[in-house]
Amino acid sequence: MKNKKDWIYKKAREKWNSMRERCGKHDAYIDVTIREDWLDFVNFEKWFREQVNDGWYDTSWEIDKDIIGKATRIYSPDHCAFVPKPLNILFSKAFNRRNIYSTSRGAYRVMSSNGEDFGYDIFCAKILYDGKVIFHEEFDYELFAFFEYNWAFEKFIQEKAEELKDKLNPKMYDALMSYRVLPMG
Repeated sequence: MKNKKDWIYKKAREKWNSMRERCGKHDAYIDVTIREDWLDFVNFEKWFREQVNDGWYDTSWEIDKDIIGKATRIYSPDHCAFVPKPLNILFSKAFNRRNIYSTSRGAYRVMSSNGEDFGYDIFCAKILYDGKVIFHEEFDYELFAFFEYNWAFEKFIQEKAEELKDKLNPKMYDALMSYRVLPMG
């Protein structure tokens, strides 16, 4: 049986390798970099051990660079913390969803099931979490949908932060509690 040190080392190596593999290779990570000191595994492992020892790590959680760093494109100890996978996915979808009809985030034009225009505008504000629709409203105006999305997204994020408060890194908790949706990201 492996001891705790071996387990932490193995997980740290796995997360470090995964982070390095994504950067610059996948479309969503083409301009993402890793801070120079984290290119050395020893430095990353030290940070990882601090997360484990302080209780801010769960084996099913993922490393996130976007929430604390406000959509930063750099992996670093200043911007990274662990979050539940569904929360990480929620933020990555929110950061990457761009409406082809306009620049708003979270509000998008609804098309008919065959992809054609309805002949009039319907805008949807929708939030999915862990495969479930947690918020869905339709509006005649994009701006209404965007503001309703803002309110619902921020409220949900704060509720999740409170629910996970004892498990989250304090920097992540603070970032979630103060998070505000911006039109462009």
